[in-house]
Amino acid sequence: KLQKYGQYFFRGLSIVMVPIAAFVPSGLALYWVSSSAFGLAQNLLLLSPKVRRLAKIPKVNSEHDQPYRHLYGKIKERIGK
Repeated sequence: KLQKYGQYFFRGLSIVMVPIAAFVPSGLALYWVSSSAFGLAQNLLLLSPKVRRLAKIPKVNSEHDQPYRHLYGKIKERIGK
């Protein structure tokens, strides 16, 4: 029952946000860019094995020893195609 109320609340909130976003488009773009940049930085930081150990995140099989070099290779491979 609580989930149903939450669903209606967020639907109503999204409808209310449309007129607000129409009056403040530059603020919305600023929020989108800053939120995306922070998320990208956070994901890049969490690729580092040193940061993962510092945060006590256990090692997994898919973890690379040199993640940034691997990421660069993947990007270079995708651009080349």
